[in-house]
Amino acid sequence: MRTEVRFRGRPRDAKLVEFVEARAARLPAWMRSEVRTARVWITDQNGPRGGHDCLVRVQLMSYGMGRVLVEGRGENALSGVAGAFERAALVGAARAERDRGFGLDTIRRAS
Repeated sequence: MRTEVRFRGRPRDAKLVEFVEARAARLPAWMRSEVRTARVWITDQNGPRGGHDCLVRVQLMSYGMGRVLVEGRGENALSGVAGAFERAALVGAARAERDRGFGLDTIRRAS
């Protein structure tokens, strides 16, 4: 799976890119095999003022599921990335459950 990370309103951070790649690698195995590209946009909306201002968008693209686009918010980028990837896994599993009859049970067992 190819991972693309883009930053807006904040400097590029190599450790954050590594964290995003690690979270993408922790998707369920059946989902990792289907997803060809994970695009992540990390935006700092208020600048250095603080608060829940970090917006993270995760887009997973695959041949089987199509596109899954979710958002996560947090005080910092790490919590936003973690929340967005958890939500992306749930949405992808629900879509697979609907389309092929499997998916959500693997997410529930892993929790």
